[in-house]
Amino acid sequence: MKSILVNNLAFSSRLDIDLSPSPSTLRVNTPPLGLLTLATILTTKGHDVTIVDFGDLARAGAIPTGADFYPEAARHIVEAQPDWVGFSSRCDSYHCMLRIAKEVKSLSPHTPTVFGGPQATVTDLESLTLFPFVDFITCNEAEETLPELLEALGGTGDFASILGLTWRKGDKVERNAKRPLIRDLNAYPISNYDFYTRDFEGRWPIEVGRGCPFGCTFCSTNVYFDRSYRLKSGPRLVEEIRYLMDNFGAREFHFVHDMFTVDKKRVLQICKDLVEARLDVAWDCSARLDCINDEVLTAMRQAGCDAIYMGIETGSQSIQKIVKKNLKLDILEPKIRTLNEMGYGVTTSFIAGFEDETLDDVSDTLDSIVKCVLLDVSLVQLHLCAPLRGAASYTMNKGSFEYDGYLSDQVDPIFFSEEDQDLIKSSEEVFSAFYYVRPKHVPREFYHGLDFFGYASLNFRHTLYYILKTSPLTPLDLFTGLKDWLAKSKGISLTVSGSFGMTEFYPLCAEYIRHLIESDVLTYPYLRDILEFNVALTYFRRTAGSQPDNAGEGIVLELPESAVPTLGPNVVVQSYNSDISRLIQILNEGLEPEISPTISQRTHIVLRSRISGVEIIKISAFFKAILSLCDGSRNLRDIRAVLRNRLAKNWEDEKAEELISKAVAQLAQGGIISVQSVSPGGVIPDRESRSSAMRAGD
Repeated sequence: MKSILVNNLAFSSRLDIDLSPSPSTLRVNTPPLGLLTLATILTTKGHDVTIVDFGDLARAGAIPTGADFYPEAARHIVEAQPDWVGFSSRCDSYHCMLRIAKEVKSLSPHTPTVFGGPQATVTDLESLTLFPFVDFITCNEAEETLPELLEALGGTGDFASILGLTWRKGDKVERNAKRPLIRDLNAYPISNYDFYTRDFEGRWPIEVGRGCPFGCTFCSTNVYFDRSYRLKSGPRLVEEIRYLMDNFGAREFHFVHDMFTVDKKRVLQICKDLVEARLDVAWDCSARLDCINDEVLTAMRQAGCDAIYMGIETGSQSIQKIVKKNLKLDILEPKIRTLNEMGYGVTTSFIAGFEDETLDDVSDTLDSIVKCVLLDVSLVQLHLCAPLRGAASYTMNKGSFEYDGYLSDQVDPIFFSEEDQDLIKSSEEVFSAFYYVRPKHVPREFYHGLDFFGYASLNFRHTLYYILKTSPLTPLDLFTGLKDWLAKSKGISLTVSGSFGMTEFYPLCAEYIRHLIESDVLTYPYLRDILEFNVALTYFRRTAGSQPDNAGEGIVLELPESAVPTLGPNVVVQSYNSDISRLIQILNEGLEPEISPTISQRTHIVLRSRISGVEIIKISAFFKAILSLCDGSRNLRDIRAVLRNRLAKNWEDEKAEELISKAVAQLAQGGIISVQSVSPGGVIPDRESRSSAMRAGD
């Protein structure tokens, strides 16, 4: 049978970019492991399978975004004349998949539509009851269910005997008996990644197992996998890694498993198998704070693991117990220090807005977030709690959900028109991820913008540290003060997410701290310089790419007069009224800077983005003056002419020109500037305006 499998849409978070219906808001999907597995299995049974990713098609301009997206997506499917269409499902984009399916049915009424994946599974009865254009839902794991369904569609018509299938029988919705979970994940063939036709840049995902055995009340995945913890074998994972290395040149991987490190004995064996295979690869995984000890961490590091994601969820010990996460928070700081010492990148994730949360609990969570930031974790996430279908919290609070249009970053779709919202409002059971349970002790409106603040804290790391060290303010004080200032001074309310994004939020945070400095609320020396450094670093990281550590470097013995120097692609120049590099070093060491003539002297620095991180290079005023002229509009002769008068007071013209020429050559050799040659008498080409990262250094 000719089969089309439609991948989920992946949306760029409003915490990254503005909300707008444009291709840029559709995030690049990673290879869809579930669909790849199903496509591989179906192919072995003689089916013709294509995986369609409408995010890729929209970014390529093959289909429009906005009002025409859904009908054009459906037209793309129907024109291929499939025998059936399968849709993957996830809570944040389920409404989009349903709208595409509805359009498919209107164009081709007899084409069967099949849904699978987590959201369709947990809403199977409601989805089939409410949406007549949905024909079948394969619940939970579909490796056996889907081939049997296609066999029935191809001739037998026996749907009643297919385990794990919910389907429409006339006017009734039937849910068949549940299919047992797959016990041996090694039994299925390695997924054929050739179905994923787009070139992929990033860590290649590999499914290493399924199922989390814990019972956190806010989590829905324990229903989908029945809390059944399973791992593939070490030899099987080695085989999959080698397949991706040999066929796609992959060297870095994301080990997909909700809770990889639960079974320490099996994890240690997998690490042993990886080491013995001498693969020389890097990978990351998810883990619980209390499911990693030094032995496991050492073995994982030796096997190539270099990053770990951990869900902390709340900084309140009492809420830890209520939501059944049950972490002991006193181990958070020492565990992160251990991970840092071992060379791991660390991501910590938190949730706010639990029903029983008090303001003190929120304060504890913000304190924990800032603690992680000050420990220099790679990323901190803060989500707002939503009653996800399948989670215990959904069942406990069913009937008390509310909707206010404020989107947590867990459900941050860009395609959020009035029609989308009407669909979401039509069923809180199906679309509960867009709803909330009103907290008992804290106004819901208080949480609006808290997710922004959590993410932004990472980018003001040194500023936060200095403020918290030298003032009585707490993270909660800073957040509430920021919201009040935004409302009174800017007329900005974070009550509805609307088109407001992190792009606007970052500069407003900086402006608020400048306001505190100028109002003498914060009167501490060096704070403004530390703030401006964090602002520059934030925008530099967001706008500049990363270059190999030796990119742009080379031997440059002499430059011709016509050479046109330009700042390198990942370079920005900054000036400060203090020794900022020394200040940052002191803050990184967890110390409080003391006022001294040495630190208080004006300095100039170059920030350069490398794969290994952002490099800070102190430069003299002489080099700063040269770099300020390297904007692509002047050749070496022009630069010498501008600077000659400044240096003539101390040096003869010839000596000044020689110094300038040598300095420019040195900057070129170090990769700080790039040089374009222009033939004598030629015209220097027009240049586009400099990037915001470069403007920050003007």
